[in-house]
Amino acid sequence: KLPVGRVRVVAVGVVAARKEAFVPAQRRPDGRTIPAALSVGVSFAGESLAKVLPLLQGLAYRKDGAKLSAYLFNSAASFFAYSHVLQSIKEMASIPLGSTLVHLHPCTAPSELAHSNMRVTDFSASIQKAVQEDETQRSALQLMCNSQVAMVQGPPGTGKTYVGVQMVKAMLEAEAKFRHATLGAASKLQILCLCYTNHALDSFLEALMDA
Repeated sequence: KLPVGRVRVVAVGVVAARKEAFVPAQRRPDGRTIPAALSVGVSFAGESLAKVLPLLQGLAYRKDGAKLSAYLFNSAASFFAYSHVLQSIKEMASIPLGSTLVHLHPCTAPSELAHSNMRVTDFSASIQKAVQEDETQRSALQLMCNSQVAMVQGPPGTGKTYVGVQMVKAMLEAEAKFRHATLGAASKLQILCLCYTNHALDSFLEALMDA
């Protein structure tokens, strides 16, 4: 305990304003009812986040404390940029690729797509040449063929957009070969490109058009 008048700062956070702080009771697709609650958004980062998590977990087990949810979602960006997506996920009966993204089961190859289990050497010479000088980019391209989920990360300038463009080219090339071999069978390939900013999307599409 601290002496009277003394205050110890454990964590520093920013309270995010919200138009509707009171969340009414909701019924989930599985029939369960989520009771009404008070929704308060507080953003913690860095050391503050590491220090506040044990406090929240301890409060959740106190009989006289506030009842907290079992999971805490934290993002380096504003939480409210993702609020609509998270709300939609709550209303879904199942989540695409949930076995890997939610339950963390081992990835399997995208069996319904033409590039499934292909090797980098199976693609055209231009694609092979694009990744031949960087083993990490070559491995990322191979991972796309062997796994339903492939994450490419790295600091700016390491070629994330570049290898993403090669992935799209490889998928389109494999699909074209499949349709030619099957005399124009219906395509199952659909590509959705999502970027955090319009500028990032423009950069990716421009790089794809120039490839």
